[in-house]
Amino acid sequence: GTKKQKMDISNAIVLEVYAMDPPGRFLKQCPDAGQWKQLSRRDAADRAAQAIAYAIRGKDEWKRKRNERRRSLQSSKKSKDDDNDDVGRKLPQSADRPTRLQIAQNSKSNLPSSV
Repeated sequence: GTKKQKMDISNAIVLEVYAMDPPGRFLKQCPDAGQWKQLSRRDAADRAAQAIAYAIRGKDEWKRKRNERRRSLQSSKKSKDDDNDDVGRKLPQSADRPTRLQIAQNSKSNLPSSV
């Protein structure tokens, strides 16, 4: 379905959890203090949507795709960084290609002499 349909379903799940007697909550443990805090409805809906996606497609596939995206982003960032490293670096001159100086000298010698 569409993203809106998926979010509607996850929002309905969150509302059902909150409507329980006693009401359910979506909690997240704070990594620093170890205390638990309640998630906002939006964060709870995002977590519910992610749980549905894991259940449908499998968590391993999601992890693999996420890791592939991360590697791709890192390699593209690294290649951009490498491109920037070439600034000011003299590249080796190919034996079959003339240098800029040779091109300039040849073009001057091909000019007609002035009277």
